Amino acid sequence: MPARTICIASAKGGSGKTSLTTTFGAFLSELGQKVLLIDADFATCGLTLLYRREVRAAADHARSMSRSPAGLCEAIVEPLARHITLNTPIPTLGIGASPACDGQVLVLEDMLGMTARSPRFVRRFGDLAAQIDASIAAYASAVTDGSFPAREHLYGLAVTTTTPG
Repeated sequence: MPARTICIASAKGGSGKTSLTTTFGAFLSELGQKVLLIDADFATCGLTLLYRREVRAAADHARSMSRSPAGLCEAIVEPLARHITLNTPIPTLGIGASPACDGQVLVLEDMLGMTARSPRFVRRFGDLAAQIDASIAAYASAVTDGSFPAREHLYGLAVTTTTPG
C-alpha cells in the first residue's frame, strides 16, 4: 500500500486529538501498516507524554553528553526536562522547560517587556516598551525644538590663564 498522510487537527485543546491519533495509529499498526505519529503541538506534546520511549532516548542522549559543561533543555516538555536534570551529572539550563533545571535562561528584551510579543515561557518582569517609546519621542522633540543639546551637554574649551612672571 502506498504511503499516506493523515492529519488530525483542531485549534481547540482538549478535543481528543492525541487519543484519537494514538488509537487510530495502534489500529493501523495491528493491521500490519507502518505508522509514524508526529505531534506538532510543541507546547504540550501529548504523544511524547504517552510514549515514554522518546523520554528515555533523550535522557540517554543527555547522559552521553556528561563531559559537556552544561546541558540545554529548550522547547521540551516539563517531565522530560525534569527527568534529564535528575538523571544527568551535568547542570542543565532551562528555556521554558522546567523549574527542576539547574538554571533558567530568558532573553533580556523579552523579560524586560521590550518586545511586542513574547514566547509562552517568558515571564515579563517589566514593561519597558512604553517607557522606551516615550523616551525616544521626548528625545526627538527636544532635538526638533532645539532644547537638546544644551550648553551643559557640550564639551567646552578649557581656558587657562598664566601670569608672566
